[in-house]
Amino acid sequence: LDSMPLDQLNQLKSSEESRLQAISKNYAMLRASASKFQLAKTALSNISPSHDGKDILIPLTESLYVPGKVREPSKVMVELGTGFFVEKNVK
Repeated sequence: LDSMPLDQLNQLKSSEESRLQAISKNYAMLRASASKFQLAKTALSNISPSHDGKDILIPLTESLYVPGKVREPSKVMVELGTGFFVEKNVK
């Protein structure tokens, strides 16, 4: 580094700053995903067989819900991404 010209050092600095921004962005997305996972885990721990037939609100969007009923409290639908879902057992 001591022998590098100033413009090369500036290019290296810009490159490393871009890498740091990308790493920071990826870390923030990872933390957000971990938070969503923890919320889902907590919600699943609150579901029991006694919830069968109970009224619930089903989210269609982040701010739009429709009424529904719990049909099988031991099974949930999990979004895999891009519109793909899979049915899983709660345990």
